This record gives sequence, C-alpha cells and structure tokens, in this order.
Amino acid sequence: MDVPNRSVTFAPKIEGLTTPWFLPTGYGVAGWTGKRLEIECRQGSLEFSELRVPGKAKRPRVTLGSSSLPFTAATQNGLAVLRFAKPVEVKAGKRLVVA
Repeated sequence: MDVPNRSVTFAPKIEGLTTPWFLPTGYGVAGWTGKRLEIECRQGSLEFSELRVPGKAKRPRVTLGSSSLPFTAATQNGLAVLRFAKPVEVKAGKRLVVA
C-alpha cells in the first residue's frame, strides 16, 4: 500500500493462495482464483484510488458488493493499473472483485 499516492498493489499472482493484508485503517484477506482477484475487508477499511495487479491493462469488471466501479486502465512496469473515477473504500464485511 502506497498511502500518500492512494495506490494498492496485489502482486505477484499466486493461484489459490489467500493472504492477509494489514493497514493502520483495517485488515482483511485477498486472493486469486483463476483471473479473479477478491479483496475482502474484515475490520476497518481499505481506501485507494488506484489498484495495480499483474498483467496487461484490459477491461475487467470491478465490483464492490453489487455495484460496478468505473475506472480507466493502463499498463505500467508489467502491471495493469486501474485508476478509479472516485476513491474506493472497501469497508468491513465488503468484498471487491476484479474479474
């Protein structure tokens, strides 16, 4: 997590591995299943404006709960960089999915 730039990176992609994440603002788990990344907040929140994931910029679907999130995509240093129109806040009990 790059707090000053409001950017979070989930790399490398390790199929089937669910890993914990911890920040001063909250904690949760994240994991890859195939081409799908799930980020779940268990307590507090995770807030960011940019999400970096392995691969080239494509147009995946990004949802927070049942809401689709608008973003632009670019490729930088081997990572797909998704820049969201508004800051994203994943609150406790919520799940962000990139598929």
